Amino acid sequence: MDKRQRTKALLALLLCLSTTVGHAEEVISPDDAEAKQSVLQEETKQEAPESVYIHTIVTTRSDILTPDELKAITGKYEGRSVSISELSQAVQEINSLYTKKQFVTSKAILQPQKITDGILKIDLVEGRIGKIIVEGNKTTREKYIKDRIKLQSGEFVRLDALNEVIYRFNQTNDVRLQVELKAGELPGTTDCIFRIAEPEVTQTILFTDNSGRDTIGLYRVGLTYIHNSLTGNRDKIALTGLNSHGTTAGAFVYSQAIDTKGTRLSLTYDSNQVTMISGPLQSLDIQGDSSDIGLILNHPKIVHPDFKLELIAEGHQKKSATSFSGESLLETKLKTLVVGAATQYNKENSVLYNRQDVTRGFVEGGQSFTKYNFYVVEQRAIKKDRLLTLRFNGQWTPTNDRPLPSSEQFSLGGSGTVRGYDEGFTSGNRGYLVSAELSFPTASAKVKGNAFIDHGGVYPYAGNWESGNTYLTGIGVGANIAFSPKTSGKVYIAAPLSGEDRSIHIHASVQFVL
Repeated sequence: MDKRQRTKALLALLLCLSTTVGHAEEVISPDDAEAKQSVLQEETKQEAPESVYIHTIVTTRSDILTPDELKAITGKYEGRSVSISELSQAVQEINSLYTKKQFVTSKAILQPQKITDGILKIDLVEGRIGKIIVEGNKTTREKYIKDRIKLQSGEFVRLDALNEVIYRFNQTNDVRLQVELKAGELPGTTDCIFRIAEPEVTQTILFTDNSGRDTIGLYRVGLTYIHNSLTGNRDKIALTGLNSHGTTAGAFVYSQAIDTKGTRLSLTYDSNQVTMISGPLQSLDIQGDSSDIGLILNHPKIVHPDFKLELIAEGHQKKSATSFSGESLLETKLKTLVVGAATQYNKENSVLYNRQDVTRGFVEGGQSFTKYNFYVVEQRAIKKDRLLTLRFNGQWTPTNDRPLPSSEQFSLGGSGTVRGYDEGFTSGNRGYLVSAELSFPTASAKVKGNAFIDHGGVYPYAGNWESGNTYLTGIGVGANIAFSPKTSGKVYIAAPLSGEDRSIHIHASVQFVL
């Protein structure tokens, strides 16, 4: 096709002029006109007018844009001669308004037409949802997903609403959704294809550590089994068993979504049986049994990319018993009610998590208590591949005239609190913990090093038989090691900076995904 033939083809699509008896009619289609305007100006001056008189611009019905919004655009081009590029600009302004309102599959179209008596028609095609398709859901029911994305065929496709639904789903579930928009089978429809990425439906983890105590078994071994979608509704069950020379423990958790907004109800149970195997009290044949059954409600009240607010309510029934040489000496039954809130602030290089709880406890026999707990942790990326973790948590009671039950006291010492000391080295009614840890890369891609300092204090019941306040500080280095894709470990080498025992402590753990 030579240059003149190409010009003729463009004219047939973009700008043509015809004459009828009695009045003039001009036929216009400015699709892609702006991109080709320079060609038209050079090659069609002798074959087409540079402008056309527009008296009125009419549009087809819109369920998204108001008449005033449309008139604010079209009115600028009425009652005067308008160039092809200006008509294209009018269409682009309408499409920009659709985009601003997040209706990305809606658009204005200027069809080839005869302009009679200066009347120009712009078609508005407002895309609606056609089919809703879910793919990749091997262990998740399709209904579970569709109930939460809350889209219906025939609705308008609005990008911000779609992104908000997907973001909330991803933040309140252990699976991840992505969506693809595809032209539907029917004109003016868009199919939404949701693709889901699921974790392994089951996990079995074998672990071992030295997080016990010399008196009841220092070295522990345990097994955890997890099913992430027991009935296809992302309901999780986790079973854990743990054993050491003097300890046998077990835990059970079942968590179920109870609405479409991410609220979950969890049933928990754990029990411990311990026997004194060393120390000055070993000869007394001391044994202890404890159990805790609980209901936990978590409701994500606000879920935004930069902020999350979760409301929490818990109820627990706890029991503990201590025996000497087979004779029951002490038994405690306790009920606790917990209300709390957790927030998470997401910034470009940091995450700040904050949880605040108030617990009201009722001990069988008439004693009651109130305590307040807080937990704050910030993780901040600094420089390249370095992560700084800051932690501050503690417990406070309005009164300190009697000791809390042992399960409700604030405990310090061990790998989870102040490293460099034995697990549960000290405890009291009130206490605090501050910690700073820097994680950094090493010469091996499988090893992440860290350096840390931990400090805490406890304030026990000030009775005559109680010791005074205790402050612990530990400092050290450690490493997180990925031996293989399914085997990992942690080790901390810590030195205590307070107390009589200044010996180095090593806290270590290894887990194997079976």
